[in-house]
Amino acid sequence: MTLFDYLNFLAVAECITTAADLLHLTKSAVSHNLSKIEKELSVPLFFRGSSGWELTGAGRHFCPTRRASSAPIRRSRRSSAA
Repeated sequence: MTLFDYLNFLAVAECITTAADLLHLTKSAVSHNLSKIEKELSVPLFFRGSSGWELTGAGRHFCPTRRASSAPIRRSRRSSAA
């Protein structure tokens, strides 16, 4: 797994649309990257449903402090928007 893959995961843990915008990718590309991570880890990290995405137990374990971990990404995004 690359750093980009991990950042992709962290961003989607917040919101897939935000992740796509932040990573300058389509939602489809973000979804594909996440599927690749899940295949590599041999475990689903997200429940995908009509109401959106939700972390599975494995996803929460993989990123127990996802908000803290993704804070620099959010700060960078706010800085570049200003």
